[in-house]
Amino acid sequence: MIAMINFRDVFLLDNSEPFRLDVDAHAWLVLFVSLVSVFGIFLLSISFFSVPFLLCLSVSAIGIVHVFVGARITWKNFRLNWVFFLILLWGGFFRFEVYPHMMGGQDQGLYTNFSVTMLREGALNYVDYFRSELPESLRLAYDDVSMSSVRMLDTNKSLMTIDFYPLHPMWMAIFSWGLGAESKTLSLLFFSIVGIWSAKKLAQEIFASEKAGLLAAFLLATNPVLVFFSKFPVTEMVAMTFSINGFLYLLVGIKRKELLGKVFFCGLAILCFCAFFFIRLQFMMYLPFFSLLFAGAALYGWRQCFRSGLIPAVATLFVLFGLSLFWYYIFQRDLVSSLFENHLSRLLSFKFLVLAVLVFCTFLLGVLAIRRFIRPDHLRAAGEWVLKHAGKLFVLVLLLSGYSLVRLYSSGVMPPFDHWTLDISDPFLFRFHVAYRFLLFVSPAGLLVLVFGALFCKVRTKAGGLLFAFLATAWGVLLLQPWIPYLYYYGRYLAGDILPYSLIALAGVLVYLARIRGLVLSGFLIAIIGSYQLYFSASQLSFVESETLGSYNEFLSHIDPSDVVLAVGMDDRILVPLRIAHEVRVFSVKGMNSTAFMTSQYLVDLQSFVVSKGGRLLILSSLDAPLRLGRFVGGATFRNSFFSNGEHIRGAHGIQKVGDIATLLLPLAREVKEERWVFYDATAVDFSAVAGGGPCEGSFDLSKSSKSPLFAFSLSGFSHPEDEGRWTIGEHASIRCTLRDGVDPKKIRINALAFVNGESSLGLAVSINGGRRHDFRFSGAQRYHDFYVPVENIGNGKLSVEFFIENARSPADFGLSADSRKLGVSVRSVSLE
Repeated sequence: MIAMINFRDVFLLDNSEPFRLDVDAHAWLVLFVSLVSVFGIFLLSISFFSVPFLLCLSVSAIGIVHVFVGARITWKNFRLNWVFFLILLWGGFFRFEVYPHMMGGQDQGLYTNFSVTMLREGALNYVDYFRSELPESLRLAYDDVSMSSVRMLDTNKSLMTIDFYPLHPMWMAIFSWGLGAESKTLSLLFFSIVGIWSAKKLAQEIFASEKAGLLAAFLLATNPVLVFFSKFPVTEMVAMTFSINGFLYLLVGIKRKELLGKVFFCGLAILCFCAFFFIRLQFMMYLPFFSLLFAGAALYGWRQCFRSGLIPAVATLFVLFGLSLFWYYIFQRDLVSSLFENHLSRLLSFKFLVLAVLVFCTFLLGVLAIRRFIRPDHLRAAGEWVLKHAGKLFVLVLLLSGYSLVRLYSSGVMPPFDHWTLDISDPFLFRFHVAYRFLLFVSPAGLLVLVFGALFCKVRTKAGGLLFAFLATAWGVLLLQPWIPYLYYYGRYLAGDILPYSLIALAGVLVYLARIRGLVLSGFLIAIIGSYQLYFSASQLSFVESETLGSYNEFLSHIDPSDVVLAVGMDDRILVPLRIAHEVRVFSVKGMNSTAFMTSQYLVDLQSFVVSKGGRLLILSSLDAPLRLGRFVGGATFRNSFFSNGEHIRGAHGIQKVGDIATLLLPLAREVKEERWVFYDATAVDFSAVAGGGPCEGSFDLSKSSKSPLFAFSLSGFSHPEDEGRWTIGEHASIRCTLRDGVDPKKIRINALAFVNGESSLGLAVSINGGRRHDFRFSGAQRYHDFYVPVENIGNGKLSVEFFIENARSPADFGLSADSRKLGVSVRSVSLE
């Protein structure tokens, strides 16, 4: 009897005849991609990730859906639209470029390296096999150099993990398996094309207009920001695609009348959002919208909205998001700790919590009062009025950006995290604000049209009102962190959510203008916006911010599998891919917190270990400060490119170009930096005669450009070298060296820059050779000190300079990044006088 039950009959809302659920090709594709994503996260979690098995599992699930639900593919609503086909070709033309993006130190390189370990290990974690071979003393030296967002899980097993969101690198791993390691970033092209297709369908669904869909596809295909992030491997394109499809199929499911269609399409929407949770925690931005949507549905008509599928779908999203946070707590705890411990802790002050409780209680009482005393038809009328005027709410929230702009010019900081700028006399400070970056992203003409449409155009559908309501709530969340230091990298916080939905809304407004004012005005505006987008998209052709193809091959050509590389002054950009992706056996000196190789015994032990394994000990150093020990082997050039008309972390000007009008534009100018590195074979070098006898007689430089010999001094509690020196990390740091015979300094001169913002302060105490402490104070008004400390207790030829830091703060504390290191002062140089 059970076998004879037709499952489709169970899902009918009335007594109509059984039918087959027609599902178009787009929905089947999205279902397959979503199943691959969710199953892939599960397999990674149990360390059983295999691409062939994952694809077979997902195809089997598709078959089960077909058999039990009765859904079938249909092409009746699919016809080849040549305009849309040309739009996709045009978008693909701008995006079809492959670059390695393996550099560590920033998100894109960590994602690509994460994809390599996923494919190799079939898990979220990986084993550092070289470390597992090392004796205990050398392990300590190896661990002394940390890599950003790379964490040790088990010291005994040498088990490591990359603390990053897993779904985006998982898809790069899938494309690496299918197309080769060099083609991993083509996953972005795939998601970008699917996202454009999905945006077309969502615009058609919202505005009931095929022209709106085609125009939305054109705007997304040619937008320079979306073009950039379709080649730059961070999460934006993947997040955008799942987000758009989540809203698309939630809307489709709610509109369906039969329960079978509601279950299928709302279930597909939930599956898309479930995948979205593992791309990044951007759903935090969506919570206000879905909360208001849930409350509004309850007021509008609980039974009606429940039967439509809206309330069950939204409630399910809340539950699944909570479960995803629990997953992060188990598998990627350090990833989210900075968000909850630093950002939210600054917002959730006692006053804020009291206010939130009062607002919540008032809201509940208001809901109960409204439900009791106001007629349902009046509630529905009020809800329709709110949706009709949601565009005006969006404009109002945009205007709230003025508060942080005023604060920026008056005090040099932007609330609530008090981001500072280096020079508040800069007349173009507004370029750092999210509102100005949004204007550049949508185009000035596009933003003008969007605001005009939000204020004056009639919202013909409830979905259109919900679109503007989402933009309003999302922008309100963005104003909690309105600082965007430079483009395009930090513009990614707009690219995955606000920007694509704004372009969809813009398409709807332009079609509305064409309907009421004719094609001339609308066509003129489309031409202006399109020309703007095409110009800045074309400027990216044959160029992207990345290292050049083959950059690491030059390094690898000099290294045999059994060799060990002693890298001097190497940062994460080269160290991370060599260690993780290419599994090169690399020790790093003068990198993050490196101290161990300042004594000869470590070097002798390492040399003995390398010889016992039948390899060579290669010393790799920059040609600007070469360490010529042993026989010359060869050189390698590392080239990395970036847009330079604005600020950029790799530029020589730092975070701010004061008064430069070129910074007001989207990125245009190109710059390529070259670094020359040289290899020496030090297998036969007598390190006992080299190490420990540093020329500690005049001064030594702690910056990245230091020419001080490798073994001149030892450091503890310092970061990797940067252009302006090394930051102390934590509450204590020290510099030690051996004084050369005849050197008897009376005082030491120290150049230091404190990590403070406009309102914080920092205390520093300096002690020489364990003597009394000399105190100094830093503040936002006086961040730099050039001071002298008398030398005491010189007797055995040893010099020890200790730094004790009070009130060290992290970049995460100031909302600058997720970096949780407690930075004190940046020490540039120490001079003996």
